[in-house]
Amino acid sequence: MVRKDPIFEARTNVKLHSNRLKKEAARAEATFKSEKAKADRAMKNREFQIARIHAASAVREKRRQVTLKSEAARADVIINELKAAQSTRDTSRTLALASRGLDAASKSVNLEHLVSHANNFLARSEDFKIASSAIEDVAQGVSMQEYGAEGGE
Repeated sequence: MVRKDPIFEARTNVKLHSNRLKKEAARAEATFKSEKAKADRAMKNREFQIARIHAASAVREKRRQVTLKSEAARADVIINELKAAQSTRDTSRTLALASRGLDAASKSVNLEHLVSHANNFLARSEDFKIASSAIEDVAQGVSMQEYGAEGGE
């Protein structure tokens, strides 16, 4: 059975809820506009009691729309916080795996063997420096013989 990620599930549920709230807010806005238009028509027809009823309904729908939009905004904030939590968790898992890998690598490395190889390398590079210095001296001597004292640099 596949283990489900609780943060991902929560993010998905909150996102769905946010989308529903936004759609409902859009419907409330449409209802508000409709009720406002009905109130305007009733006012023109001098039906003030009916206009008052439609105006009250328009005010209720406008308040409902504002409430729904604010709830959707809060849901979006929660979604972003869940994303940050998921990212932090994933980063910490990656770092833990890297740390375990480094521990395993450090246990498998024989430091004495590594130091002896490094010392051997340093000794050989010193021998190489001495040999290259001797070759330079010989080359300089040959050029002095060929070109004379002025032929050198």
